Amino acid sequence: WLRLGIYPLVETSVSKNWRDDERLAGLGISLTAGIYLAVRVVSQPMPPALRWLVVLTMLAVGVGIWLRQSSGDSRALRLGWLFIVQSLLLLLAAPLPGEVISAFVVGMVLSIVALWVTPALGKPRFSEGAWSWPYLPAVLATLTLVGAPFSLGWVARTAAYESILNTGSLPFLLLVLPAEALAFSSLVPYWQRLVGGSEQNMRRSVIGIVVMVPFLTPGLSPFVLEAVTRTTLPVSAGGASGGVVAALAGVAALAFALGYFRPALLNRLPRLAQLSATQFTFGQGLDVLVAMFDAATKRLLRLQVIFEGRHYIGWAVFMALVGLIVILLS
Repeated sequence: WLRLGIYPLVETSVSKNWRDDERLAGLGISLTAGIYLAVRVVSQPMPPALRWLVVLTMLAVGVGIWLRQSSGDSRALRLGWLFIVQSLLLLLAAPLPGEVISAFVVGMVLSIVALWVTPALGKPRFSEGAWSWPYLPAVLATLTLVGAPFSLGWVARTAAYESILNTGSLPFLLLVLPAEALAFSSLVPYWQRLVGGSEQNMRRSVIGIVVMVPFLTPGLSPFVLEAVTRTTLPVSAGGASGGVVAALAGVAALAFALGYFRPALLNRLPRLAQLSATQFTFGQGLDVLVAMFDAATKRLLRLQVIFEGRHYIGWAVFMALVGLIVILLS
């Protein structure tokens, strides 16, 4: 939970002078290390207390993404927060089969990178014969993230939802769904900015198509990954229950509604509008938590032997034992 949820948020607040690419690269390295550790360490379903910490962190990050969509945060930072929410879903659903984790990580990482490198192309030029190809990486990345059928996102998220349900954790899944919808709602303003731009960087688009599109195309990507990793992925719709498919569709619909109708919601809810307009950041929230834990530990974990002058005999015996050990070892 710390490595996948809290530590990446700390990293985003370390330096305000990071460029977008440095910040996203740092988040990617941190989260990849966290995923690797989770895969190696988590071999049984986590205890309920830790699962509550994970799902509440997902909700907190999702709410933060939704509130700060119109702020000055960079596109890379918002994509990184979306990366955090998906990584925590992987931890909440653990343990998962190795091939599912491969599909999860490859689809998620390449989708985030594809969205990041795609320039703000502007409105499609339908009069041109090849108008669609610069948009292809971003379109397929969005479909993969939201779990379009037969994509790597479909394979990963259906398996994650099924795993959560199989452990009897329906309340956790009911909290995961709005957390994911809040996080995915940031894709709506992303596409609004992409269509409203005028940047032309065909080199980046060509790189995205050549490198990423085979792993992001629904129906093709599972077979490409199978050929590369020599594993078998559950690509058929029969592997997912009707409730899981409905949950995926519901998250996508709710995410679009939260993103598209966000201005109207803020107009109707002035308190939320005020909160959205504030410059409160995750880093400031972490500072508050650090201060709270610092105060608690000073009161609960202080060493009365040293600071309050009690139990002199016990302290003297302890020091004598330490000194004896040092003498013997030397």
